[in-house]
Amino acid sequence: MKEKQEITQNIEDESVTPLICATTSTRRIKALQHVFEGTFPLIFVNGGDEEPEDPYRVVQQKANHAKREIDGKYQRYRILAADTQSKLPLTDKFGIFDWKLHGKPDEFLSVGKTFEGLWHCAQYDKDTVYSVRSATSLHDSNGNKVISERKMTIQLHPEVIEYLATTQGLEDYLLRFQQVYDSPMYRDNGHTVTPKDMCAGVSFPVLVMMDAVKGVDGKSLTSEMFKQTFYHVAVGIDTDILERISPGAKEKMNSWKWLDTVTEYCIQK
Repeated sequence: MKEKQEITQNIEDESVTPLICATTSTRRIKALQHVFEGTFPLIFVNGGDEEPEDPYRVVQQKANHAKREIDGKYQRYRILAADTQSKLPLTDKFGIFDWKLHGKPDEFLSVGKTFEGLWHCAQYDKDTVYSVRSATSLHDSNGNKVISERKMTIQLHPEVIEYLATTQGLEDYLLRFQQVYDSPMYRDNGHTVTPKDMCAGVSFPVLVMMDAVKGVDGKSLTSEMFKQTFYHVAVGIDTDILERISPGAKEKMNSWKWLDTVTEYCIQK
């Protein structure tokens, strides 16, 4: 995992200062409520429209949009924003290799094209991998800020990707996707998810359940590695920044029962 941080001064940490969360994501809302509920006021606002570009820029755009949303309602505040993007390799008919940030697909067939692109890369002796980048920003009313960025690289089994690139493989993927995201662990927590809600339509848990994932960042896929990667992919809020907001927040996030439930479900299946 690679990480970079930009820090200016100390973020104010008074318990009475509201935390403005620039997100409408159910997963991020549930995660932040789990960590901070009852600690200080949590206010969720729209972070604006997202584009598939550098998450480091996106979180700053979200923070600026959130600041406009609150429009002087609070004398003191902190604004938290997070963004996650998937970057997948592509090749053309000549085998020219490139990486592309992917947004959310507008149709299910686009997911099949993603798998086709991964398989084409494998045929040209390229590593069958994709990367997930996340960024988190924390700004306060005094102009102080913390911005961090992290990246994970997920290695895939070429033979499974070859299958997923077929019509039957895509059908099986979408069926398994429905099995995971219609399960009680998602439905009972207010999560409604389709492939159109994810970057490139690619679900890390579903790929794991279909034995498509070889490892993460060059390491074997253990239960703990799955949990870390799943949090990075599904939530993507830097726990070090959460710890700056409230001591003990990092440990509380790591002990979130929902993460353990998803990990157990996907690894055992």
